[in-house]
Amino acid sequence: VTWPYLAGFFDAEGHVGLQPVDDCVRLHIGQNCRELLQTIGSFLEAEFPHLRYSIRPVRSKHHVLVVTRSHDCILVLRRLIAAGLTLKRPQAEAILGIGEADHDSIRARLAPLVGKQSRYFRLDQAGRSRAKEIKSVCVRLQRLRHANC
Repeated sequence: VTWPYLAGFFDAEGHVGLQPVDDCVRLHIGQNCRELLQTIGSFLEAEFPHLRYSIRPVRSKHHVLVVTRSHDCILVLRRLIAAGLTLKRPQAEAILGIGEADHDSIRARLAPLVGKQSRYFRLDQAGRSRAKEIKSVCVRLQRLRHANC
């Protein structure tokens, strides 16, 4: 695996995501061939020894490699852009602008650049605020349950 190969592969099979509730960036690469994803994961580990990723099954024969830490995602995106990322370059550049802009403006910049698969599930600012509150309540409830055990 080389960076130009990975840039082309990511253009075809990858996804850049910004979580709706927090500022967590996620990189996803989907593929039927788990071994290929393991090879890509090994390449990324060799390039960035502290990088965290996982390979998860999605359907019976489909798997996805997920880079989970925002810092790792930003490192990978910078290298992909330098290696010739083309189709997903606008999304990658929007994500790299996170330090300069707030969460809402980055999500607004990403919205027209992504597909329409989840258009009914995208949260606006009020929806994200409600989702944060719900998540906070769930965490508190979980802590109370564990404390009572």
